[in-house]
Amino acid sequence: MLKQYNYSFNSDSGYYSFFTKRQIEYRIAFYEDFTLASCVGNDIELGNVYQITIDKISSQPEQFDVLISKTIKNIITAFF
Repeated sequence: MLKQYNYSFNSDSGYYSFFTKRQIEYRIAFYEDFTLASCVGNDIELGNVYQITIDKISSQPEQFDVLISKTIKNIITAFF
């Protein structure tokens, strides 16, 4: 039994993607976030702050699938 879905990284667009067993595509992207820099003093440098977007590309409804969350968790872990 699968522990996660196989995923790939598209270096041109900068997102990870995978397909579920029902052929529904998900894309995960990480964007560096500079909005918190305005909340701290000039003597403090923030780094490695990211926004994470998770997009379900296919329009068909998805049933509960535990492998989706496991795959997303593994992508996030691999990124950091």
